[in-house]
Amino acid sequence: MWSGGRSLRLIAVAGAFAGSLGTATGQTPLCDHQHPGNPTLISGAASCFYNEATGGQTLIQLDDASIIRWDRLALEDPGSSLTFEWLGRPDSAPTVLNRVEQGGRQEAVLGGTLSFPNGNLIITHPNTGLNIFGTVEAGAVTIVTHNLDSLAEMQLLDGQSADFTDASVSSRLNVLGGKVIATSGDVVLGGPAVIIGGGDFGPEDGSEILAPAGSIRIFGGQNFRLLPQDVPAGTSRIERLPGSANGNVLNSQTVRAERMVEIVAESDIKNNGTLQADGLGGVVMMRVDANGTLTNEDGALVSADIIVPFPPPGPG
Repeated sequence: MWSGGRSLRLIAVAGAFAGSLGTATGQTPLCDHQHPGNPTLISGAASCFYNEATGGQTLIQLDDASIIRWDRLALEDPGSSLTFEWLGRPDSAPTVLNRVEQGGRQEAVLGGTLSFPNGNLIITHPNTGLNIFGTVEAGAVTIVTHNLDSLAEMQLLDGQSADFTDASVSSRLNVLGGKVIATSGDVVLGGPAVIIGGGDFGPEDGSEILAPAGSIRIFGGQNFRLLPQDVPAGTSRIERLPGSANGNVLNSQTVRAERMVEIVAESDIKNNGTLQADGLGGVVMMRVDANGTLTNEDGALVSADIIVPFPPPGPG
């Protein structure tokens, strides 16, 4: 039961279907223009409930794999929340792709709670950097500041390989005191730089990237290809594509998965936190381009059955 402030109300329902993805004919405003993020359904089927109380509480119910365009997520307030609920067929793949078009010189802030229980949650945020202070939790989570073209979006919804391209040097992805959790699948994070650091309130305000039943994949750079999630255990999902040579990943916090921690960067990977793969045969793999650097500072922990700087140490 949702409560507080105005009573929740059903604002919009969309669903003209074509093909297995259920694409809508044209763009359909959600939340009847009441939501400050102005969500628009690009394809799929969705219903939107919005409550202005405590920073804004949003529930979006999905009947099909969907693409939603946002001006911004409007989760700056720590009390705000956005929850996706799957009402589609039990045998279908619950997936929502959120195309966030927020731009400007200031980096965006995700300070509230974003969740999709048992679903595949995808966020693209290419026009400005993104700082995660709050909590993102779903069955599987992908958050990138790269661009996706329309073909790549449909490939992701269909569980295929997809290319993430043209990350702007200014569009960093920072997890600063926040938590990103994939409860049943993988976490994927990508940007020209990915920084996993502490928050504003000391060591107790640390970040966590967790995949207790899957893997964590992090890419620092301009272009990459993401392979499907069902790759064999210990296998890379990230293929670096041609682009710049300055991408990096910096971790000072906790990155912990069951199967694999995979970190790929064009230039540098620096760890003074925890990289841990807990499962039997768990793998921590770090890979940089030629002449790049891998640095594991004093006090850092890398823990797994297999620890691989891959390919074997050479120029990079």
